[in-house]
Amino acid sequence: MSKFSRISKRSVGLDDLSIDLSETTKPIVKADPRTAPAQWLCERALQPLSDFAAQHERTGRKICAIVKLDSEWVDAAGAATTSLLGQNLEIRTAQDLRAHRANSASILRRLSWSHVVIFEDGGEATGGLAALLADVRIDLCPLEHLEALLQAIWPSQPRPLRPMRIDPAFLPIAVSRASTPADAVAWLRRLRVARWLEERQHNRADRERAAREARSSRASSATTWRTPSVIEPLHPTEPHLSTTHGYGDAATWGLDLARDIEAYKAGRLDWDDVDRGALLVGPPGAGKTRFATALAATCGVPLIATSYAQWQASGEAHMGTLIKAMRASFDKAVEIAPCILFVDEIDSMPSRNAYPGSDHAAWFRPIVNAFLECADGSLRTSGVVLIGACNDDRGLDPAVMRSGRLDRRFFIGMPDTEALGGILRDYVPDADESEIGRVATALAGTLTGADVARIARDANRIARREGRSVTARDLLDLALPPENRSPAIVWRIAVHESGHAIAMMLAGILPECLSLVARDGIAGSVLYARGSDEACLTDFERQLLPLLCGRAAEEIILGVPSAGAHGDLDAAATILRKIEGTFGLGAFLAPGASERGTIEARLRRLYGEATILVLKNRDAILSLASLAIETRVLPKETLRWFAAGKGFLCT
Repeated sequence: MSKFSRISKRSVGLDDLSIDLSETTKPIVKADPRTAPAQWLCERALQPLSDFAAQHERTGRKICAIVKLDSEWVDAAGAATTSLLGQNLEIRTAQDLRAHRANSASILRRLSWSHVVIFEDGGEATGGLAALLADVRIDLCPLEHLEALLQAIWPSQPRPLRPMRIDPAFLPIAVSRASTPADAVAWLRRLRVARWLEERQHNRADRERAAREARSSRASSATTWRTPSVIEPLHPTEPHLSTTHGYGDAATWGLDLARDIEAYKAGRLDWDDVDRGALLVGPPGAGKTRFATALAATCGVPLIATSYAQWQASGEAHMGTLIKAMRASFDKAVEIAPCILFVDEIDSMPSRNAYPGSDHAAWFRPIVNAFLECADGSLRTSGVVLIGACNDDRGLDPAVMRSGRLDRRFFIGMPDTEALGGILRDYVPDADESEIGRVATALAGTLTGADVARIARDANRIARREGRSVTARDLLDLALPPENRSPAIVWRIAVHESGHAIAMMLAGILPECLSLVARDGIAGSVLYARGSDEACLTDFERQLLPLLCGRAAEEIILGVPSAGAHGDLDAAATILRKIEGTFGLGAFLAPGASERGTIEARLRRLYGEATILVLKNRDAILSLASLAIETRVLPKETLRWFAAGKGFLCT
């Protein structure tokens, strides 16, 4: 049996039917591959269905089969099924069975004298009697046999093929116009692009028409009074704060709040002892709304999600209507308490002192006052927890964040390595752990949870089209920028960063990551967690030596240094300047300006030590640079393995 026709047999109480689908005979091709290629592909993919029916017919039984397929393949699959099972056949779709429930039983009664095959589109699952009586299910994957089709038409020619999504209507066109397999594949790709451009043009026209209709509708209803929309509380059950990542202290606070609310519900805790407000601050996409949802799910209470924009949209931008909508949200929270009231975009209401004497102040002052009044009323009500969220809290009115209101402030930023690794595991649970670590290290601090979700959707789409599982490498390829620098430049950067990393390892410091990925104007980087020390001169020199080994590695291994080390030299000079002029560890005890000549002398002495270190460890630097070239990013575990192999004692 073709491994691409995935089949599952339902037990029907016929133990004497021992069917070994791994020993099916070679498919009998009834369609002409040149004139009916779509049917030809479906016949090969549905051959196990014919074998299964033949086994049942030996006992005088007919089969009920469910075939899952994309809607555009229904016609070709119907022709193939008729060719394989004969004319004594009833073909229906899952949509037909649901639309005509009264006829479902009569259709299935045909099983006494004919086979019944039900085509199930991805969005139209079969249920009821048909699902109960189905003997076999097949996930139809006709395009997996596309290479065999090309071989049948052009037996002696190579078949360049890459998995692609194809409309079956394109197949006879491509085959009739092509003279080689490569030409056929090229035609399929051209036809697919043309269809995409055509659909895009139609969609653009539809959007423009919808926009015109919307503008017309708004113009005709400009004088219509709109009342605040009905507030529908949400009842989330997932995610749970204990399984989310990247929320840090906010998650700890939320878990404590969940325990307190549970105790309050059980009568063991008074509401006065429960935190009732918090402010979430962070960049867009960092997961503030997701946190509110997870908090409500963890606490087991309803969630009312609203915003300043939603209040303003409830009417014709009249202050009274806006405040009315605001009060409705708070009143609903009081009504269904205990609950979480989440107010997004809270920074849309600036401080009452932000625009003294202006029309803005006259507009926002009553709105902010009304918000404070509503907050006080709801927070004094047992069971209401108010959560505000914004991107920047510097313009908020101080009264909003005073004690008793939103007095807990949590910054939710870009996920760090550990948090990003957890998020990636949620989206790619089957990925290799080392791959997850490398991707998380490479992308930490640059992606939000929303970014990861978008990249995961793209990666899943690509893997789905190629008929495989998504991997962490797919995420890395989509998230990291392509390497556009020349090989010589990348090799220089690899040598430079490897010089830093080897010097750290020799000092007993294990770097967190070595990256050759260009980011924020930096060509490459070596990250490490700086531990605490006694701030003695030797401690500072221990920091300085790895800084200088990048330039020294370029000079010793490549012959000449580059200007890429200017940041390292600047950082080293800054430390030496503080040693001389601030810390009292140089030629003078009194703080003050230091002499450039003294700093230059110290810097050259340390650079000489860095040069000797590079000369002694040249082979290790070259090995690490070659390893970095292969993968662009070396996470901590890979660096630990490398250091252990070289005998470096790192902590």
